[in-house]
Amino acid sequence: MGELRQRRVLSALAFTLVATPCLCLIGWWSDSPYLKAIIPGLTPMNPVVAVCFILVTAALFSLRSPFPAASFRSAALALTVASAAIGRLVATMLGQDKTIDTLLFAQRLDAELRPNRMATTTAWSLLAAALTVLVLAGPWRRRAALAQLCSLAAALTGLVVVNCYAAAVLAGQVPGTDVPMALNVAVLCIVFCAATLLITAREGLAVVLMEETHGALFARRLMLSLLIVPPILAWLTHRGEVLGLYGANSQDALLVTLLAGGFAVNVWLGARTNSAMEAHARAVEQELRTSKELLERRVEERTADLTGANESLRAEIQERQSLQEQLVQSQKMESLGSLAGGIAHDFNNLLTGMLGYAELAQMKLPSDSPVQADLDEIRQSAERAASLTKQLLTFARKEVVEPKVVDLNELAGGLVKLIRRLLGEDIELVTLLGDELGRVQIDPGQFEQVIVNLAVNARDAMPKGGKLVIETHNMALDEPQEAHRAVLAPGDYVVLSVSDSGCGIGKEIQPQVFDPFFTTKEKGKGTGLGLSTCYGIIRNSGGYIWIYSELGIGTTFRIYLPRVDEVPMAIRPEPERLSGGRSGETVLVVEDEDSVRAIATVALRAAGYQVLEATNGEHALRVLADYDSPVDLVVTDVIMPAMNGRELAAALKIIRPESKILYTSGYTDDSMVLQGVLTHNLAFLQKPFTPRKLAQKVRDVLDQPKAA
Repeated sequence: MGELRQRRVLSALAFTLVATPCLCLIGWWSDSPYLKAIIPGLTPMNPVVAVCFILVTAALFSLRSPFPAASFRSAALALTVASAAIGRLVATMLGQDKTIDTLLFAQRLDAELRPNRMATTTAWSLLAAALTVLVLAGPWRRRAALAQLCSLAAALTGLVVVNCYAAAVLAGQVPGTDVPMALNVAVLCIVFCAATLLITAREGLAVVLMEETHGALFARRLMLSLLIVPPILAWLTHRGEVLGLYGANSQDALLVTLLAGGFAVNVWLGARTNSAMEAHARAVEQELRTSKELLERRVEERTADLTGANESLRAEIQERQSLQEQLVQSQKMESLGSLAGGIAHDFNNLLTGMLGYAELAQMKLPSDSPVQADLDEIRQSAERAASLTKQLLTFARKEVVEPKVVDLNELAGGLVKLIRRLLGEDIELVTLLGDELGRVQIDPGQFEQVIVNLAVNARDAMPKGGKLVIETHNMALDEPQEAHRAVLAPGDYVVLSVSDSGCGIGKEIQPQVFDPFFTTKEKGKGTGLGLSTCYGIIRNSGGYIWIYSELGIGTTFRIYLPRVDEVPMAIRPEPERLSGGRSGETVLVVEDEDSVRAIATVALRAAGYQVLEATNGEHALRVLADYDSPVDLVVTDVIMPAMNGRELAAALKIIRPESKILYTSGYTDDSMVLQGVLTHNLAFLQKPFTPRKLAQKVRDVLDQPKAA
C-alpha cells in the first residue's frame, strides 16, 4: 500500500473511531435511538464505552506525535480506559449494579434501559485495546507484534458479534438485547485493530499482511472470508432446518463441508492469483529482456560512436603531435640556421682576404716561382672552406638565390657525365627521364648541388658496387600526403627520385638524416651538411623531400617540386669579359671588414680604377660629400653598423642618382635586397670572392645600362 493511500485510510479510521462514540453520546443526551445504535431496536452503545473509545483512539494516534511526552500521554489515556474496563469486570464479579453510567444517566436509565450496561465482552475488548496502546508506548523489544495480537483479540471479539448480528438478520430474525455487545461497539473494535495494523505496518505481524506476495494476498483473502463465510453458514443452517432438509445431527457435517468448500475456493483463488502473477512475471521478464536488448544495442551504438570519436581524437592528437614536432624542428632549424648564417658571414669575410691576398701574391710572382704551389694550396683550402660556408648558407636559407623556370630532364641529363665520374666503374647509373615532364622554378646551380649530394651519398652507401637510378615523372595529388616533417598539399608536382641499392638506413635514425651535422659516415669522411643542404634548397624552393629506406635493400630520396606552366629559360655560360678599368672610372668601396676592404681596394686599383674607401654607410656619405667628381660605382656590403647597404643605396638615389650599386655579402637576410636581386636584377656578388671575380663583376655592372 502506498504511503499516501495509507495516510488517507488512517485518517478515515481515526474519524470513524472518534465520530461514532461522539454521536452515541449525543444520542444518549438527546434520547435518539438512531444515534445510540446503528439500527433502532438493537443494543445501544454504553456511554462509558463511547468515552473509552474516544480516549483509547486519542492514545493510539498520540503515539505518532513527534513530541517527547507523547508516549506518557498515550499511556495515561490507555490506563484510564483499562481502569474503566477493569472496574466493570470487578463490579460484575462482585454482583454490583452501580456504575458511572448509572450516576450520569440516572433519569434516562429506567425500566427499558436498565439492561444496558457495559457488557463483559465489551470490557474485555476495551482492556485489550488499552493494552495495545500500553505495549506500543513501552520499551519492549517485540512491542509491535504484542500490540497487534492485543488488537486482534479485540477485533476477533467484535468479529464474532458482527457475525452473530449478520446470522440473525440472514435467518429472518430481529437481534435483540440478548447479544452481549452493541453492533457499533463490535465495528469499532474491528476498526481499532485495522488502525493499529496500519500504524505498525512496517513491524511485527502486519509486515506479512502488507507485503505484495502470494502469502500476504492469500492471508488477506482468508481474513475477508472470516467476515463473509460465518453469516452464510448460519443462514444455510437455518434454512436447512426450516425446510426439513436435515436435522440437528447433520449440522456438523454441513459445517465441515462448507468450511472445506470455502477453503477450496480460497485455494482456487490463490492458484488463479499465482497464475496471474506468474504471467505478470513472465511479461515483466520479457519486457526486461526487451529493455536489456535495447539497452545493449544502444550501448553498442554508443560504444561505436565513442570508438569513432576516440579514433578521431587519437588522429587529431597525432596530427597535433606531428605539427608540434614540425614546429619544434622548424624552430631548431631556424636557430641552427641563424647560428650557421652568422658563422658563415664572418667566415666569408676571412676567406675573402685569404683568397684575395693569395691571388694577388700569385699575380706578383713569376709563374715558375716555387711559392706558386704553396699559394695554390692556400687557395684550394680557402675554396674548400668557401664551399663549406656555402653549404651552411644554403642550409640556413640565407644564400641569395636566382630561381629560374627549368626542365629537370635537362638538368639531370647535363649531370650524367659528372655523376658517372663520381660513382666510379663498379656502380651502374640508370636514368629514367619521364616524357612531357612539367617545368619547375628553382635555382639551377643549387638543384645540381642537390643531385650531386644525393649521388655522393649513394656512392658511399655502395662500397662494393651497385646501382643508382635517377628517375623523373609528373604527379598529381588529390589529397594531402605526409612527407618528411611536412604535409604535401594537393596539386601538380614534378618528382625526381634518386634510388640506390646500398646498405640502407635504419628506421630509428631516418627522422634525423636531414639534421645538420648528423652523419652515419666514419669520422673525417663527412660533414653532416650534405642532406641538410638538400633539405634547405628544396624547402626554400617550395618543394618537399621524402626518404624511404630499408636495411640491406637500399634507399630512395624523392623530391617533389611544384609544377609551373612557364617556358624554361636557357642555361648558358656567361661570356668572358674584359675586367680592366677605363680611364676616369671611379669606384667607392664601402666595407666594415678591414681585410675585405683592403683586398677589394688593391684589386680594383690594380685593375685600373680610381678607388675611394669608406668603413660604413655614414662614412661613405661624408666621403661623397667631400668628393666633387662623379662616382661611377659604389661597391657596398649589405650588413654594416650604423647604416647598412640598403639605407646607403636609398640615400645615393637622392644625392648621387647617376652612381650604380653593387652589393656584396657573406649572406643577407634583408628581404628588400633579396627581393631586388630576384625581381629587379640588382647587382650582387657573393662572398668570398677573388680579385679577378671582383674586377669582372665590377666591369659587368659598369658596362650595363643604368636602370630607370
